[in-house]
Amino acid sequence: HVALDVSLIIQTLKTKLRDPKPRGADRRTMITEFERLARDIATKADVRARDRSDIALSREVARAYQLYLDELPEIRARGDIELNLAGALVASNNYFDAGRLYQNMARRAKGAPRSKHLFNAIASYQKVLTAEHGSPVFQRVRANAGLRRSAQAYLRGGGAADELPRVKFIIAQTLYEQGQYGAAIARFVALASEHPSAAEARAGAELALDAYRAQEDYEGLARAGRRFLEIQGLLDESTHAQITTLV
Repeated sequence: HVALDVSLIIQTLKTKLRDPKPRGADRRTMITEFERLARDIATKADVRARDRSDIALSREVARAYQLYLDELPEIRARGDIELNLAGALVASNNYFDAGRLYQNMARRAKGAPRSKHLFNAIASYQKVLTAEHGSPVFQRVRANAGLRRSAQAYLRGGGAADELPRVKFIIAQTLYEQGQYGAAIARFVALASEHPSAAEARAGAELALDAYRAQEDYEGLARAGRRFLEIQGLLDESTHAQITTLV
């Protein structure tokens, strides 16, 4: 009943604020005390949910955080609670709303925090698009657009060097999962050329060859295979031997 507890605390605060007697420092102290109580209840429940991998409790915690943000829009802890809310949404498998929140936070941030929010938005939207049981159509359409915009913003901003291969792989993999094999191949090949030592580059090379197979383009598969064999540090011994046999 985390969300209910937070709601009751906030409603009690709003009732007390209608009393004109508390003023100045007394009024501010009262707001701070009730705000801290609501935040403490939500964050402790959040810790329990994550420790237990309790999806249902994480969903309840997300509702509590959202109530907090809706009812206390000017509070100084807003940024921290938004981060907590995004984490609770991910923990409850609500990747669509998590992606939207990360994207919104990125719009207000700069530098490294902005890149991190964009990276998390990209990863969340990818989960929507690659969900095993399929997300609602409107979510998939909006997640696809959100992923594209977030990825473009991330790449324009440079992003963290260690995360760039992952972001480029996610973009290419999403295209691959959607059956856009030509576009996916181009991005997988670029990833292999630009980041040959990254694990994502090796995985991307294999998916590029799979995309050629899906198109029954065996000449293209052979060309790409030979190109991958020429890139130093891209393939491990097993994959190198497999591709050598193919081409």
